[in-house]
Amino acid sequence: MRILSSNRLLTLVVSVLLAACTTTTTQQPQQTVASAAKATASLTPVALTAPAVMPDTALAQQTCSQLKAQFQTQLPYQILNQLQWQATVSRNPLTPNAPLAAVCRIHMSSTGLILLTQGLTANFMSATLERLNWAGNSQTDAYTADSSIGHQEALVNGTQLAVINYTFQPPAKACPSNQPIAACKYPKKKWLYELNTWVF
Repeated sequence: MRILSSNRLLTLVVSVLLAACTTTTTQQPQQTVASAAKATASLTPVALTAPAVMPDTALAQQTCSQLKAQFQTQLPYQILNQLQWQATVSRNPLTPNAPLAAVCRIHMSSTGLILLTQGLTANFMSATLERLNWAGNSQTDAYTADSSIGHQEALVNGTQLAVINYTFQPPAKACPSNQPIAACKYPKKKWLYELNTWVF
C-alpha cells in the first residue's frame, strides 16, 4: 500500500474541503416576475364544489356585520368603500379534512394607487385585525407564506379564525418575465392589488 506524505495528504484534504464549499455555497438566482407569479399561485385557495346541503350562512352574515362595524373606526372611507362582503362557505385551510363551513369573505380588487394615497401597505388587513386584538399562534404561524408578490397568513381571536391572502403585482407583460421583481420599473401605483380574507 502506498502511503502519502503528510504534505501531500494535507493538500488532498484542503482540495476536498474547497470543492465541498464551492458546491454548498452556490447562490440561488433572484426570483423573477414569472417565478414569483408561479409561486404565488399556490397561495390562491382552490375553488370548492358545492355540497348537496349548504351550511347555514346566518352566523357568517353576523360576523360580516360585526367586522364591518369595527372597521368603520379603523380604516379610511376610501378603503371601506372598496371592500366587498359576502357570507359564503369554504374549508378551513388549517384543517384540510374539515367539512365546509360558513365563512365571512372580505374581498378587494384595486390598484396600488388606493394604498399609496391612503398611506397603507399591502398588508393593511392584518394590521387592522391586530388592532382589534387578533393575533397569530404556533398553529397559524405554520400557515404563513410569502413570495415577492404575495402573502398569506392566519390570525385568531377567541374561537374565530381569519385567513388573509393578498397579491400585489404588475399587470401581465408590464415587465419582462425573466426580470427580477425588484428591477421592475412599472409604477407601483399601477400594480394590481387583490385581497381575500376569510373569517370562520
